[in-house]
Amino acid sequence: MSPIHRPAGIFLLFSAFVLLLVASVSTPFFQPVDIVHTTQSINTNSERGTEEVRYGIWGACRTATGSSTITVCQHLGHGYSTTNNPLLAFFDLNSEDTKFTGVNSSWTKGLPVHVVAAIIVFISFVCSFLTKPLITILVAGIGAVVTLIAIAIDIAFNILTRHAVDEITNSASTSFGPGFWLTLVAFVITIGGSVLLFLHRREDDAWDSEAFSLDFIKKPLSRFKN
Repeated sequence: MSPIHRPAGIFLLFSAFVLLLVASVSTPFFQPVDIVHTTQSINTNSERGTEEVRYGIWGACRTATGSSTITVCQHLGHGYSTTNNPLLAFFDLNSEDTKFTGVNSSWTKGLPVHVVAAIIVFISFVCSFLTKPLITILVAGIGAVVTLIAIAIDIAFNILTRHAVDEITNSASTSFGPGFWLTLVAFVITIGGSVLLFLHRREDDAWDSEAFSLDFIKKPLSRFKN
C-alpha cells in the first residue's frame, strides 16, 4: 500500500480550498484578484495612459494610470451593477461622445458560487481526517462540480462584459483575471485530490482482502498442526 496517496490527496484538497478562498475574497477586498477586467488605452490630445476596471465577486475597482495612478474601489455587495455608477461604469475615453456601459446585476448574481465551492472543498478536507475515504471522495466530488459551475459563470460573465464593452469602443480588451485562473486550478487539483483518495481507498480494500484471505488459510492449517 502506497503511503503517499492519502497525504497527497489531503494536501491537494487543502490547496484547492486556499485557492478558492482567495478567489472568493477577490476585488475590492483583495484588489489584484479580480474575476474579469477590462483595460483601455487612452490616446487623446490631452491625455495618454491606461484605464482598467476590475470586477470581483463583491464589487469593482477602477485604476487610471497616466501622469499619476489613481485607484477607486467600491464594495457593492451581492448581485451588484455598475451601469449607473459614475465611478465604476466603463467610458469610451477616446471618443468625444459620452458613451458608457457597465455590468448588470443579473451577470454578477451567480459569482458567490465561488464561496459555496470553497466551503464544500473545506468540508471535504476536514472529512479526510474524520470519516471514511468514500465520504471524503463524495464531498470532494460535489465540491468539484460546484467549482465547475463557478467557472462556467465566470466564462459567461467574461463574454457578457466583453460584448458590452465592444459595443461602445474598439480600443479596450476584456480578459479573465487571477480569480478565474485560481478557480480553474482549484477545480483541477480537487479532482486530483479525489483521485488520490480513491486510489488510497482501493489499496485499503485490497490490503484488507489479502489479510482476510491469509487469515482464512492459516486457521485450517493451524488445526492440522494441533
